Amino acid sequence: MKKLGQTLLPLSVLFASAAVAANITDTTITASRPENMYIANNSTYGYSAESDTIDFANCDLLINPSNAWVTLRMPDESGTFTVRSFTLAKGDGSLMEGYLEAFAPGADLEVLNDMNLNGKFETNNTRFYTAFKIGGNLNMDLSHIDISIDDNINKSLVAFGKCDGANQYGGLSGLYVGGDINAKGVRNFFTLVSSTSADNPSFNVAGSVNLEDSHWNLSTQGYDQRTYVSLGGLNGNSNSMIAFWGTAGNPYYTLNFTNTKEAGVKEFSGQIATDAGNYESAVFNMKGGGTQIIRAPENNTWYGTINAENGRFLLGSNADNHHVIVNVSGGLFGAVSLNSPGEGGADIGTTFVDQLNWTSGAGGIIVNIGYSASEISILESATLDGDSFNFYFEGDASHINPSDTFAIISWADGNADVAAVWESAVAEGMLHAYLNGSLLSKASFGVEGNYLYVTGIEAVPEASEFAAVLGVIGFAFVLRRRKK
Repeated sequence: MKKLGQTLLPLSVLFASAAVAANITDTTITASRPENMYIANNSTYGYSAESDTIDFANCDLLINPSNAWVTLRMPDESGTFTVRSFTLAKGDGSLMEGYLEAFAPGADLEVLNDMNLNGKFETNNTRFYTAFKIGGNLNMDLSHIDISIDDNINKSLVAFGKCDGANQYGGLSGLYVGGDINAKGVRNFFTLVSSTSADNPSFNVAGSVNLEDSHWNLSTQGYDQRTYVSLGGLNGNSNSMIAFWGTAGNPYYTLNFTNTKEAGVKEFSGQIATDAGNYESAVFNMKGGGTQIIRAPENNTWYGTINAENGRFLLGSNADNHHVIVNVSGGLFGAVSLNSPGEGGADIGTTFVDQLNWTSGAGGIIVNIGYSASEISILESATLDGDSFNFYFEGDASHINPSDTFAIISWADGNADVAAVWESAVAEGMLHAYLNGSLLSKASFGVEGNYLYVTGIEAVPEASEFAAVLGVIGFAFVLRRRKK
């Protein structure tokens, strides 16, 4: 039997019967012409089976556009189309376009390993019935498309869902990625996913979303439905962007960050686009125990809400761009510089927030200190709900002097309400300072002018250093006893 990986027979011939399909194992299915790639579970396209499931779990699907549109039609009945891997090649000419077309109610697409998209890709007419389940990474690389040429801008597209003006073709019922989403040179990475469960989002990325010179456009249809995404972190360089768009009913996206400590620090340094004045445009919930940094550039005005529930969420900003509401309720929130770390090795910066709401208990504010301290500037209001609030100081111990006074919170001139919040907290002894996990009993807080200050920060050794010192002392004590 001729090896299928070396043939260009139309797939309608390859899938002539269920018996033939069952014998296709451990090979590469290749198609390079539009008519090669029609797959459906009805006789119109040459494949019929009693089951709604088409299983090529031992096959790698390779689609080569060869300067033509390639249409992959999913089974028209609900079920699952499974392949081991899915690759859309970049083609061999200027027209590099690939389409996956699924008709409602479409079957789910399951890719056991990686899905690799190296050309234009767009789902069509899925109407929120079809889910994509990718066991490995979703890799998108369109960096070979020169978007400086006007005709090429629309080619730099990977779209999970489609909305053409008043024509709502719908998106996916779910997008599940077991690894990372990696986008390189994708002008428009468009996602339209029906994911309305806050606790169990059907838009779920186990790893991180990594954007390199790419724009991620998160869109959702109306009906007042907020869309939730679970992701293990967000990385992006300065040429990347993440945009939150809504339609009728003003529904928007909430990103649930599940970052783990083991995965390391995740950092996004690109642009953020939201509705002006709408703090619900983008909601960032920090739920994992890791660290997420959002270090958007200057002159990037965006609105959003940050809920620091766990882990560490650090924000870089200046007065002219970010306008956010920050709720600290179990996690750590802090400021970082817009660009590189400041003097003394600490990543020192000032973050401007419109509102800071702090719930007593676990978590707190991170303050980086060196020659100066990172600072949170509150523009509108602050509330402290409880009787104990902790600041956690980090930095280069060699630059810490107990006589230094650090400004750590500030507010606008004439904002008597915010000033009263901190004056009351100081007077009632509600504020505490920790350095390297150790309570600083000599640290004291005070309000002067538009600032909350702290002084008396003394360097304390790490716990491991304590243990080492005690070990040395104990060892010396034993030696002295033996000499007697």
